[in-house]
Amino acid sequence: MRGGRKSGRNSYCNRAQPFKNPGKHRPLHSLCVCVCVCVCVCVCRPAWSLSASPARQHPLPAYPACYILLKSQAPSWPAQTMPPNLTGYYCFVSQKNMEDYLQALNINMALRKIVLLLKPDKEIDHQGNHMIVKTLSTFRNYILEFEVGVEFEEDLRIVDGRKCQTIVTWEEEQLVCVQKGEVPNRGWRHWLEGEKLYLELTAKDAVCEQVFRKVK
Repeated sequence: MRGGRKSGRNSYCNRAQPFKNPGKHRPLHSLCVCVCVCVCVCVCRPAWSLSASPARQHPLPAYPACYILLKSQAPSWPAQTMPPNLTGYYCFVSQKNMEDYLQALNINMALRKIVLLLKPDKEIDHQGNHMIVKTLSTFRNYILEFEVGVEFEEDLRIVDGRKCQTIVTWEEEQLVCVQKGEVPNRGWRHWLEGEKLYLELTAKDAVCEQVFRKVK
């Protein structure tokens, strides 16, 4: 009897006949499902089963081995750099090429001489994307209030009698301003290095740099 059953099962697999008697034989697709389940259990079994010794000092975490493999192959994205907060009061330290910058703006000689004698301070209020930058001096003060990333009309008549379309954005850790108007390549950028605040002013081909020191 046993020999007959065994012979019948082998002949069924070899001929791949349709399954007729579910009470006596296991269908071929059921065998495939069993094999797949066994492979999945063996490959993805919990990692803690690999160390049966309870005395092990550093047991592996109880995660499936396939999860650990997928996690190790996941791409790692660099953390986004947050821009610095520029809030503070900064005293004037030094400047260079200011006269070239003023000439690029067509500032008359009399006013240029006055500006070159000034030692302005900076006061910045930085609250999220809203900023107020004050340039304070004994001659005149200039207050610029804006939202980062939002273009607006800037009235520069107090400086050189012009208006321009201005937008201020972050480029990594530098606050960059573009002033679109009559003067090409006009703008500025602020950045911090320790307790020093740097300001780079540009107009046409002229570049002026000012340095301030944070006092509060």
